[in-house]
Amino acid sequence: MQPFPIRRSAPDDIRLLLDQLASLHARFWDSPRLSGDLVWVETHIEGKVTDLMNRVAPSYIAHEVENENFKREMVQRLRSTPDRLLAGVQALQRHQSTLPQTLLHGDTHFGNTYRLPNGVAGLLDWQLMVRGYAMHDVSYIIATGLSIEDRRGSERDLLAYYLDRLSQEGVANAPSMDTVWNEYRHMMVWAVYIGWLTTPVVNYGWEINVMNHLRLTTAYEDLETAKLVDASI
Repeated sequence: MQPFPIRRSAPDDIRLLLDQLASLHARFWDSPRLSGDLVWVETHIEGKVTDLMNRVAPSYIAHEVENENFKREMVQRLRSTPDRLLAGVQALQRHQSTLPQTLLHGDTHFGNTYRLPNGVAGLLDWQLMVRGYAMHDVSYIIATGLSIEDRRGSERDLLAYYLDRLSQEGVANAPSMDTVWNEYRHMMVWAVYIGWLTTPVVNYGWEINVMNHLRLTTAYEDLETAKLVDASI
């Protein structure tokens, strides 16, 4: 059996995972527990993981971009640089810290998912769990889980599905479609920079690594994420 990241998935596979995310996010949506018994959970702007991503990862990413030809040329294709992408990520995370917070998985690329024989789907590897904004999880699973063609054809429908599931799970103040669409687009800067520029080929193999870079940088271009980044820095 092929690993999930290189086995072609369909929008219905992503809906199963969005069911799980909606359930998780709804349970902790604007919950007082986030400033109570769950205050120990880090955020994207404060904590050891944030220190790692802001102080250690940038030099490593710069090395990856300099020494991996395909990474260097993908960044060049975006007409950007590692430093500018980092500034965009930091501005995004400051902005999203002002939006309704919930409990996030934090690293929802498709390789961190599973599917049981009975059809139940779920998420693995919770070491980047944080308090944050829901589109962080949703954007990453859609962009890494679908082919470029399928993502282009179904991303709006999948966002609408997620919003419906949030409401069904009891979130009365769910964001509007316009809001989640904007945040979905904006999140691609994190997905490109932290999500996969940090990941050496040896971790997942050549095909998975290159494919995820291709999917995410293409989404960054399709969704005009650079315009949002430029406006936020």
